[in-house]
Amino acid sequence: MAGLLTYEELEQIAARAVYAHFDSGHVILAEGAMSDAFYIIVGGLVEAAITLPDRTRTVTEVLEPGSHFGITTMLANEPSFLELHAQ
Repeated sequence: MAGLLTYEELEQIAARAVYAHFDSGHVILAEGAMSDAFYIIVGGLVEAAITLPDRTRTVTEVLEPGSHFGITTMLANEPSFLELHAQ
């Protein structure tokens, strides 16, 4: 993505960036919620899980520093099908 943006565009994005700390167990993006942000993990882990039709919860992946989430649901204007919480 960075290769597709100009230096000025990257500066504008960086100027609007906000650092947020989430304690372990905090739900960052709930299943069925709309994302209002693009999250980039700089430290710690984020667990992504989905609730199946039988109501069981399944972890789909654990995101590490450098990973990101939230952009698809934000741009598509659709609710998240995953729940993402800090580990």
